[in-house]
Amino acid sequence: MGGVRAAVAALVVLAIAASAQAGPRGQWTRLPGTVINFAEPGLARTADGTLHVVFTRRNGSKEDLVHLTVTPAGKVGADAVALGGWSAMSHPDLLRMPDGTLRAFFGGIRSTSPGETNNAMNTATAPAAGRPWTLKSGKAAQATYAY
Repeated sequence: MGGVRAAVAALVVLAIAASAQAGPRGQWTRLPGTVINFAEPGLARTADGTLHVVFTRRNGSKEDLVHLTVTPAGKVGADAVALGGWSAMSHPDLLRMPDGTLRAFFGGIRSTSPGETNNAMNTATAPAAGRPWTLKSGKAAQATYAY
């Protein structure tokens, strides 16, 4: 029984190691780092065919909005923090705007400060290249429970 457990453990380790690298066309590639377990990435494709991906990731006791690109050939680019150090973030979505720029929408609370204005539905923009990201000050929607 111990040999079976060891074999299963070895297969799991191999599967995890294999999934950490960019897979060939038609295969999934894991997002880098400690991604929140129920995170759903936002996706948008720019005119040059690049797929832009935004997702939330834990950063100690804080959370970051992370951006990365996937080329038309399937090469996954390096991840970069678009907005970092938030008290909470959730479920980003990403749009390509008519002018070619990117706009992310996400629920979140930037800080627990009583005067915080970014504490529900938030939005940030970036040029088509995917950086730098600029946070719009204040709520993107009237609802206070968007996160």
